[in-house]
Amino acid sequence: MPAASGTAAVAPAQPAPVAPARQPVLAPADDDEPPAPRRGGNRLVATAWVLLAAGLFEVLYFAAVALLELIIAGPGAVAGQLQALIEQKGAVFAWLPVLFFFLLFELTVLLLNRAGRFAYVVASAVVGLLVYVISAILVPLVIAGAVPDRNTALQAFLSPAFILILIVAREVMLWTGFAIGARGTRVRRRDREARARYDQEVADARA
Repeated sequence: MPAASGTAAVAPAQPAPVAPARQPVLAPADDDEPPAPRRGGNRLVATAWVLLAAGLFEVLYFAAVALLELIIAGPGAVAGQLQALIEQKGAVFAWLPVLFFFLLFELTVLLLNRAGRFAYVVASAVVGLLVYVISAILVPLVIAGAVPDRNTALQAFLSPAFILILIVAREVMLWTGFAIGARGTRVRRRDREARARYDQEVADARA
């Protein structure tokens, strides 16, 4: 009798399960850590000071011109000289140097932001000189409607009316810059104190 063939069918071997890759464990966020303080700025308040300074510059400049005419020509000539200034070129003198002063002063406060008083001492001399040079070049150009010759340009630079622009612009920016710089120093001090408190709170939270 033939032998029973047969062995039970062998099931195919199953592949061994692959262990899932281990994911890095992220440290839980520290909910107790305080938010970092934001740095304070001085640009907005400084811009308000710049607007005030531009108005002061215009008023003080015309007052200085009147005083100069009073000293040079005497009381009788002051009214006539000021009237000529207002009628002939007052429109230009009323807005062009003021515009230059405002733009340069505003650019300065945007760049310096939280700088202290010493920065404005230096910047006032630079801005005053720039306002004087630009005004002495462009005001005669606007009045004449053409590029002035060499003698006219030299007379403009030596004119007391333009030299007063340098003096008044420098002084107005200097004293208003003191106020801006003083606030900038306070803002920097508050920033340092806020940062020190933040670092201490973070250290306490992690302890």
